[in-house]
Amino acid sequence: MKPPGAVLATAALDFDVRALALAPDGKRVAAAGTAVAALDTQTLQRRWQVPGIGTVRTARFAPDSRRIVTFATIDDEHHQVRLLDAADGSVLGALDLATPIIVSGDDPDNPAGSAFGLLLGVAIATAVFRKALDGTSRSLVFSADSKHVAAPGGEFDPADGHRRYPLPGLLEPDGAIVNGPLSLDFSPDSHSVVVGWNRAVQSMKAATGAVVWTHTQKGKIARVWFDADGKVCALCTPSQDVITLDPGTGAVQRTVRLDLAITNPLFFITFPPHTELSADRGQLAVFGATRMTVFDLASGARRFDPIAYQSLTDGPPVRARLSDRGDLVAVNRLPGEPTGIMVARTDSGATVWDSGTAIDDAVFTTAPRRLIVGGDRMVRVHWIGPVRLAPISRLDHGGAVRAVAFAPDGHSVATACADRTARVFDSADGTQLRRFEHEDAVTAISYRPGGALLLTGSADGTARGFDLTDGSEAFRVVHGGSVTAVLTTVDGKRAVSGSADATLRVIDLNTMAVTRTIQLDGAVESLAVSPDSALVAVGATDSTARIYRLATGQRLLTLNHEASVRAVAFSRDGTRLVTAGGKTAIVTTVASGLPQRTITHAGPIHTAAFHPDGDHLLTADATLRITDLRDGTTTLAITHENPIHAAAFRPDGAAVATAGADAAGHLTEFPGGEELFVLPHEGSVDALAFDHSGTRLATAGADGSARVYRWPT
Repeated sequence: MKPPGAVLATAALDFDVRALALAPDGKRVAAAGTAVAALDTQTLQRRWQVPGIGTVRTARFAPDSRRIVTFATIDDEHHQVRLLDAADGSVLGALDLATPIIVSGDDPDNPAGSAFGLLLGVAIATAVFRKALDGTSRSLVFSADSKHVAAPGGEFDPADGHRRYPLPGLLEPDGAIVNGPLSLDFSPDSHSVVVGWNRAVQSMKAATGAVVWTHTQKGKIARVWFDADGKVCALCTPSQDVITLDPGTGAVQRTVRLDLAITNPLFFITFPPHTELSADRGQLAVFGATRMTVFDLASGARRFDPIAYQSLTDGPPVRARLSDRGDLVAVNRLPGEPTGIMVARTDSGATVWDSGTAIDDAVFTTAPRRLIVGGDRMVRVHWIGPVRLAPISRLDHGGAVRAVAFAPDGHSVATACADRTARVFDSADGTQLRRFEHEDAVTAISYRPGGALLLTGSADGTARGFDLTDGSEAFRVVHGGSVTAVLTTVDGKRAVSGSADATLRVIDLNTMAVTRTIQLDGAVESLAVSPDSALVAVGATDSTARIYRLATGQRLLTLNHEASVRAVAFSRDGTRLVTAGGKTAIVTTVASGLPQRTITHAGPIHTAAFHPDGDHLLTADATLRITDLRDGTTTLAITHENPIHAAAFRPDGAAVATAGADAAGHLTEFPGGEELFVLPHEGSVDALAFDHSGTRLATAGADGSARVYRWPT
């Protein structure tokens, strides 16, 4: 697996990149400076490039990824907002903004003092204005429905770029400079636009620009936004308050004080801090003159102690970017340095990765998780590391969960537990739908195709079938030892149970009666049925794997290993079988019985499975190895600190899930090898299963819980 910070792709450009914007569909990134270029997010292949006017300071994609808006500085007095077609970079509309800096200080009685005052005034006014402009340039925002775009100077029609109505600009009506950044945001329903500047917050109708209400106060407005509930929020300075306003009236409903402590108080008044919101509007990254941190907006608490860096006057403008999940923040500074790039965790401030390379801007991608950075004539893609996923439902039990299985429609998930129960839960919200009791630990579980029948196997020596429509017991098969495996054929006509009593029982699911008993020479360790429902493969403690014909009980093959055969699996087309015993896995051609490939590990192999393409095979001890069966080469190796107990390919083959004694599940991209997600538990994870769509994954833990995770889109 690649370490955090590994470079995955680099693009050399003929202009310095000062701003980046990621398309919401994740397919393109816009790199902007004296030109604007659209690049593929994974390969950085250039799709188009157009020249700019001046230097672009900020760029934004529309939510539908069809438009890009940019803010460019031509010189200290001239700026331009442009609307581009994201397909080819063509200019749909442009608005020129003139922002002269005028300071009067003429005093005929004191020409020297007057000159000094003029110079000092110009210096201060220029610094204030540039600071305000730096924040204002980031105030480019599209409405959620992509039908409106607001920028300094106006609201535009994204279809053709014409300005519908003006917005408060960079100057006050009396000509005074707005010495705080202009800030804009649209309501979640796209019906309202809120504007914050200097000491006022104003709500306007998005369609017409008509003013709905205006809120004024003594302090400056550093940032305005709509929260997840559609209420208006504003960060005020120097009070350090986040006020929540009623979206209909502008009345103050709530005040939360942030313990900013990120900058000198004098500079805090003069230079309001810049901010970046998390995607869920629950966190706010705040970066001031010399330090930055992240706040929880519900409580106002800092997520970590402020990270210090050198003054804003050194290096490029400070940029902070939050990941889409809000768990990481990227800052184009290193502690105590004027340049660099650092990725830190928002829950602790701990550094995930850093580099001394000078960077102007950065954006996170989602799945796979990457950081795209831009600077002097280049864009790079860095691998950052996996996302720590939170389960959409946690299914608590009274003992270790031994097995999990999704219903064919994915709406429910079944568990087998050491607390003597098998349970069925709603996979979306975790509601328990059914609970079935055994006399000892439940060790195996399986759904019949169609989902109306649940099969269970238990250490009490029984395999049972339960009707999920009414909860009744449909059949019970008694073995002479613990039932270690139970499953149904693909056609749903038969079930097979395997036991420590060295027998297989074949059950007719129409009559719910045992039609055949197959005697083995060792306890059953593993079981698989062929895709055509004709064959069953069984691995046993006598170091053999065998294939039987279900209709007749005829033994077709016996395959010898050096130890108990803990894993058996058919390929998707049913032509090959993998068996794993001890440190060796063997791929056998079913028709001929001849071995095709042998894979050897350093330790005992716990699991084996074919990739959907049939050309790759996963096997695992403490290292998961994916082997190309065409030439025997290792395509991917993933090493855990402890033995891997379970592994499976996602149904589309684009990722592999692993879990074991390291108290977590892991999802890794295939064939690239980037670890995408970590699925936390508090103990060993002994089983996992994807639903048929591959959008959900369930894990079974020794910590007494099963957990369901949704694959992020």
